[in-house]
Amino acid sequence: MRKLKSLVCGSKFGQFYIDAISKMKECVEFIGIFSNGSERSRLCAEKYNVNLYTSIDKIPEDIDIVFIAVRTGVMGGDGSELALKFLSKGIHVFIEQPIHIDEMKKCVKCSIEKGVFFHVANFYKYMDTVHKYIECSKGLLRKNEILSIECACANQVIYSLLDNILRIFREKARFSIENFWIQNQDFFIASGSINDIPLSIKVYNSVNTVDSDSYCYYLQQINIYTSEGMLFMVDVNGPIIWKPQFRAAHDLFIKKGDELDQRIFDSKMYWYESESELSYKDIFCKKWIDAIKKEIKEFIDNIYFEKMTEYRRKIQSEIVIPSIWGLITQKIGYPRLYQNANHAVDLNNYVLDFFEEKNTFLNDSLEIKKTANNIDFYLEPDITYGYVEEAKHIMNIACLESISYKLYEATGEKENISITEIVSCLKVADSNMHILQRWLNALSENGYIECNAGKIKWKKKNTSICEKDNWKIVSDKWVGKLSGEHVINYYLKHIEKMEALLSGEMNAALLLFPEGTIELANCFYRENLMEKYLAYCIEKILSFAIEHTKKDKIKILELGAGTGATTDRILKVLENSTKKIAYIYSDITKYFLNFAAQKYQGKEELEYKVINIDSNLSDQGIAEESVDIVIAAGMMNNAVNTDYSMRQIICSLVHGGIALIAEPVGENYELMLSQSFMMSRPTDAREVCNETFLKMEEWKEVFWGCGISERELVVVPSDTSPLAPLNQKLFIIRKE
Repeated sequence: MRKLKSLVCGSKFGQFYIDAISKMKECVEFIGIFSNGSERSRLCAEKYNVNLYTSIDKIPEDIDIVFIAVRTGVMGGDGSELALKFLSKGIHVFIEQPIHIDEMKKCVKCSIEKGVFFHVANFYKYMDTVHKYIECSKGLLRKNEILSIECACANQVIYSLLDNILRIFREKARFSIENFWIQNQDFFIASGSINDIPLSIKVYNSVNTVDSDSYCYYLQQINIYTSEGMLFMVDVNGPIIWKPQFRAAHDLFIKKGDELDQRIFDSKMYWYESESELSYKDIFCKKWIDAIKKEIKEFIDNIYFEKMTEYRRKIQSEIVIPSIWGLITQKIGYPRLYQNANHAVDLNNYVLDFFEEKNTFLNDSLEIKKTANNIDFYLEPDITYGYVEEAKHIMNIACLESISYKLYEATGEKENISITEIVSCLKVADSNMHILQRWLNALSENGYIECNAGKIKWKKKNTSICEKDNWKIVSDKWVGKLSGEHVINYYLKHIEKMEALLSGEMNAALLLFPEGTIELANCFYRENLMEKYLAYCIEKILSFAIEHTKKDKIKILELGAGTGATTDRILKVLENSTKKIAYIYSDITKYFLNFAAQKYQGKEELEYKVINIDSNLSDQGIAEESVDIVIAAGMMNNAVNTDYSMRQIICSLVHGGIALIAEPVGENYELMLSQSFMMSRPTDAREVCNETFLKMEEWKEVFWGCGISERELVVVPSDTSPLAPLNQKLFIIRKE
């Protein structure tokens, strides 16, 4: 898919948008800044090497998205007016809050008429702490445990606070604000309800005239009270605190232990922080930028996938936000003005010194992380980082040159040819068009071809002799070290049958399972050093997790178990465990289940189940929060939508549960040459960016979208591991 041409209006807060979209080159083409021509705007344009526009008439007509980071009409700026102008031209608009209800209705109406998207930004909800808090609050709401909500915020972010609260209740929120009173000159309180749950909002209604965006006591606080305890979000940057309901132990010293209410002793205060120490530089330069990127990515996905129906439904529910914001701001009136810009440095230092001895709230996840980080290993002393890096380079060259040669040969060895002609010559099936496109992208990126206006020019030519020589070098470097001979022959078969595979005349599964046998597949997974390493890691983590859990019964779900290469390792762990194990061995077809039932005959703990990860797990007998450990080795890349499937997995886990996800990260040319033919065509970031496998950062965004923070995630092998160049990772996730 083509990159979307984007423009940023304003460079004050707009500089954060500028930095964010400049780092999204895979889907955004940043073409310029529109502003009043300030020195800041000029310097931003120079830094990012884009045009600076001071007149709207000079802006190119082919803009796709405009990011408006200037004040809206209700705040005395022309942001809303600009939004309407761009929307009327059929340009998608992403605008900073707040916005008046009347302005929003006009923009929404215009966007629907023109068939484009309009979005009022709130990047706070994409920050790790806020997102985690919202997801946890949703769970409390589902359990009907929320008794009341207390909030506090600066007057500048009332709008985004209301939006964050709305997220807890999704699209069914009924706000009612009825009472208002002044606590003192600086603080104003509004109270009412949301969906009949009592709600109060304390607003810090003072502004420093030296810098109206700074010098506030807090950005946002949200405190939720339940019958069992309190859930506090101290600030958008954290931490989150769970405080169980206090229960006094009146008979602690006169009754025996087994006569006491154990709930008193089992209740623990829990403290969540995305990072233990966070400077404002970290917040501005990383946390804010990452959050803005996530919000923009979601907006762009709406455009790419044409989610207009979903947009209309969501935007109608969001109109309640400017309505309530307008009511609150009207009642509290203009903020009190200050002119003092001095920081209380001495007081800040005093507090830091006071808390020098920190109390850290630990849980088992930290121990799991420690174990994971200690399992990096060398199978043989001579398998060094340099050796593996060179071997991978040789493999890449062999794959690229083979693809180049086969395409060149099959198309009549024409120097110049159109993509349409290539498709025609090779009779490429519609279902395989994305594979061909990714091959061409790889060839272009590595200098084998030159693509221009749908035309292909071969820059590097190859021969069958060179091809054979390349694969002999690969074999010498890989066989006996990184893989077996069967694995190399498996890749060569795909080169030999390339035309039949692209046309759809041959089913790629027949190359991995010739004549319906699994011997080659077994070799592929058992002779491959990377697969051995990942299985070893899974074994070690699983062993630790089972050993340290307090539960007597553990439920394990293996997705895409296939030939049982990972299962064999897992069963070794289970043999030595005293825990009662319920193990679900699953795959998308009965073929592997029948094989496994015969192979593992007598293993009473095993249940065999057909499970499609592209469908709702609850509908397939895997209830929410019912599984202790989920294992998915080399399966998630075949999901149609990774985001959806991963959410299903995380949903199925109990709190404290573990998911072990083994996957390639970034393009692996040998897998792109072979395994890609057995993968479903994706609808997630891989489709947008035309990738076979998700990159590392894209995987992190998937996990983040499921409510998983960096604190809950460990990745092995490390970037310095000898196996790092092979571009495969094991993601170890603990759901807190």
